[in-house]
Amino acid sequence: MPQFPKGSTELVKAFRAALQAVIDDGGYAKVLAKYGPSQGAVKSAEVNGARN
Repeated sequence: MPQFPKGSTELVKAFRAALQAVIDDGGYAKVLAKYGPSQGAVKSAEVNGARN
């Protein structure tokens, strides 16, 4: 996950929502199946509250 500047909560929310949409529509799984190992794949977009 990228690091966003402190206080950029709207940007963090938008990034999380976009990533979750790609996970939900199956695009993330397709990319992993084609280019990378699927073990360790995330099931949901989470934000580390300690950083933002």
